[in-house]
Amino acid sequence: GGNLLQYIQELTKVVIPWEELLDIAIKNHVIPSIDNRSWKNPMKRFRSHGLTIPGMGTSTTASKMVVVIDTSGSVGDKDLAKFLSICKDSLMHFDEIVAIQHDSSINKITIVNKENMETGLDDIAHFAGRGGTSHTDVFKYIEDNIWYEDDDVGLVIMLTDFESDVVENWSSGKFNWVNDYPVKIVLNHSRVNTVPEFIDPMPIVIREVI
Repeated sequence: GGNLLQYIQELTKVVIPWEELLDIAIKNHVIPSIDNRSWKNPMKRFRSHGLTIPGMGTSTTASKMVVVIDTSGSVGDKDLAKFLSICKDSLMHFDEIVAIQHDSSINKITIVNKENMETGLDDIAHFAGRGGTSHTDVFKYIEDNIWYEDDDVGLVIMLTDFESDVVENWSSGKFNWVNDYPVKIVLNHSRVNTVPEFIDPMPIVIREVI
């Protein structure tokens, strides 16, 4: 009966450590800042020429991560709350986070760094939107306000149900940043086959049980 079916389903649940997977994805794309030079680690290839030039320091903090948060009605409050914790933890690896909240258009942009972490994260926690979904304005904003300014972005993370125009925008040829910035897709459902491999071959699902 129903109780037996529920019992079997409980036994066969698979818990996915999505937080660990995302943490690995973030660290794999953290790049040293161009200003991160240390005289304690001079560049070896110049020593033979009698030159001492500072090499890379030990810090691996990239300057910026862009977080795109789909706040349309199809993304639940619990999913958004989980994603907020990602923003907080990411500040250990990045100097700054640009959080873009959107549904069919951009509703809020919050810049968070170590100096305004508490107020910045609180601002993100007040999610704006809950309408339909489109990524067009987000793609344009990243192109015009981040990529065009030549900002040093280590990673773009996108929380979405992927029921949007991501593929159309990505393939349009209008946006240079999709070729320059690594992107990690974080889904709020288990249908990972909806994400083309050329965008992200291994999207992460934040549903803990599938």
